[in-house]
Parts: sequence; C-alpha cells; structure tokens
Amino acid sequence: MAQTEDVTTDATWAASPAKAVGAFDLVPRIDELISRLLRASTRLEPDDLGTLLRSEARRCGFEDATIFLVDHEQQVLTPLPPLSDQLVALDIDTTVAGRAFQLERPFSVASDGEEGSISLWLPLLDSAERLGVLLFRSPAMSEELMARCEDIASLVAELMVSKSNYGDSLTLARRRRHMTLAAELRWSQLPPLTFTAQRVGIACVLEPAYEVAGDAFDYAMNQGVLHVLIVDAMGHGLEASRMANLAIAAYRHSRRRQLDLESTFRAVDEALSSQFGSDRFVTGQLATLDSHTGTLRWLNAGHPRPLLLRQERVASELACDPSLPLGLGDVPQEIAEVSLEPGDRLLFFTDGVVEASSPEGERFGEDRLVDLTRRALSDEQSVSETVRRLVRSVRSHHQGALDDDATILLVDWRRD
Repeated sequence: MAQTEDVTTDATWAASPAKAVGAFDLVPRIDELISRLLRASTRLEPDDLGTLLRSEARRCGFEDATIFLVDHEQQVLTPLPPLSDQLVALDIDTTVAGRAFQLERPFSVASDGEEGSISLWLPLLDSAERLGVLLFRSPAMSEELMARCEDIASLVAELMVSKSNYGDSLTLARRRRHMTLAAELRWSQLPPLTFTAQRVGIACVLEPAYEVAGDAFDYAMNQGVLHVLIVDAMGHGLEASRMANLAIAAYRHSRRRQLDLESTFRAVDEALSSQFGSDRFVTGQLATLDSHTGTLRWLNAGHPRPLLLRQERVASELACDPSLPLGLGDVPQEIAEVSLEPGDRLLFFTDGVVEASSPEGERFGEDRLVDLTRRALSDEQSVSETVRRLVRSVRSHHQGALDDDATILLVDWRRD
C-alpha cells in the first residue's frame, strides 16, 4: 500500500525557511560529492547506486539521501533497494514527493519526528523523462544548497539511465508485479516516454503497463524535424507484440535511410505482410513535424484521428483520407499537411482509450477524452503530467484491468 500524506493547504508545499547554520557548511562539499560519484561510477554495479549515493551524501554532511523510482503505471514512488524493506512506496497524487514529481521542481519540508531536520524532494529527470525523485535530508537548507542538490539530482538521473543498461535492479525496482512476456518485449523496444527540446515536447503513456502488447510508439528528433509513429497491432498477447515490434523496427530502418512518409509506409507494410501474411495487420499513424516552421505532415493507416488542441480547447480532429492498415498491401491514400500555431498540441491515441468501458458498460468515449484534456491544459501541466492524468482517468473509469491496450501520445509545439 502506498503511503499518503495530509496536504490540505498550499502551505504544506511551501519551501521551509533557510537556516544559516549547517546549510552553508554543506555547500562547499557538493563539488567533492559530485566528483566522488563520477569517479566511482566507471566501475559501479547498478545494484550499488543507491548505497553509494547514501554513503557519499552522509560523508558530505547530509543526514541521508534516498532514490525513489516511479512505477510503470506512474502511481507510486518506490524506494530503491536496499532500503525498500524499510521504507514504503509514496503515492504520487497525495504526497510531497509526488508533488515534486508532478510539477518537476523541488520542495522542502520539515521532517516529522526529527526536530530541526529538513527533507528536500527533487525530481529525477533525464531529458524530461521522469524517473522518480531524490530525497536529501539535512539539518538545514538554503536556496544555494537546494540549487547544488539539483545538480546532484541531474547526475544521479544520468547514472540511473546509463547503469540500467548493465543490470536489472533499477528496472525491477520500478515493477510492482510481474510482466507478461509480451509486455517485456514491448517495453524493451520503446524509446523514453518523454522528450523535450527548445521547440517541441512529446510524452506518451501505455496501459495496462504490465500486460501491454499490441500498442507501441516511436519518435526521433533529427535536424529539427520530429518523426512520430503510433501503432496498434491486431489481437492480443505475444503475436500482437511481435507485430508491433516489427512495425517499429521497419519504421526506424526506413527513417534512418531518410525515406519519406510514403516510402516508409510501403516499407512497414511490406515487412508486416511478408512475415505475418495478408490476414494480420497493424493500424497506425506516421507523422513529421518541422519544429522551425510548425508544418505537420501525416498519414493515417486505419487509426483513430488525432486531435488538434489550441488555446486550451480542442480545435478539431485532424482529417486525412485513411489508408488501409499496415500489412494489407495498400498504398497511402493521402499525406495531409497543416500549419500549427505556437502552443498547439497534438493528441494521438489508440482505440483502447475511447473504448474502455465502465463496469456498467459505459464507454470512456472521445467526448470525455476531449473534456479531460481541456481541463489538464487549463491547469498548465507539462505534457508528461497531462498524459499521466489522462490515463489515470481511463483506469478509474474502467475500474479494473483494461480489456484492450490504451495509449496516449501528446506532442507540444512552441516557436522560439
């Protein structure tokens, strides 16, 4: 059970007053702490990252330092072993730690039961990919010390990403239960869920996280152009996951050969039909967004139309004459084009989102999706927090394990 905290007033989230004693003593030691982490990282095993950080932080003068990782469903923050048996998971929607995660900025509060101790919660971000939060506990806190702790959080996030390639401990720490083989195949193929640059941002979420199979997405930022793919393979289980993975691989192969949208469509279609025959298919959308001009070009392969979001409202569906799904030997019927305005957002989704049903049989529906998206935009949330809240609403509406994969992908464009 995730731990919650009483957060009834805004004052709960306010930074605690800085204390002169102790905080200034810690600041000069931060560079030494960073240097020791960097030197040790070259021979560091993934399992030892949390232990190394804690020991070096205490050596520097902090009372403690603990890494909390976000689970795959983005509902709780779980302490990184070896302290996982001593600390509880923290609920993202009801705790200070969760607030730091949601808003992607630090919060400091007085620690319960430890007079004079300050807890500083920092988001762990890797190019806007939200990995979790980092807790520093110290006798005092100042703005300068908080800023230097953010530097450490950036380094820890980078180490987490790099060390995840060499072992399973960091990956397993994010799992609250076992994954299916199809889901394992899916997550191994995906890019990071979030990416932001100066002119563009993208965020995606997939459910059910531990059983997802046929839904998938991919993106890449190349020379100022964002390339996006979202797909939904027919069926369920391992075969659907294999079809989606082949679609992603064929898409990347074509993109890296610098093929245009039409040629990419044909290449993915041919790869699927040659491996799975003419009675298996994958719906999808392929798109490119010029981040300098805002020109969006896309084609639709039997997939639900994306939504154009403008000025905190849904401006329209993006119309495009649909081609047959990928794998059925069709040719693109249309490559549509539209010029975006600064601040526009594009919402791509799979049919599992709008077709999710409540226990009473009521579909989630596109109108509900539009309304919830509008509310999230009016709250000025980041793209990653917007999609997290949207999929949370889908889960809540369904009140149980989803019957079909549900994927939401949000693209944000802004001019320099």
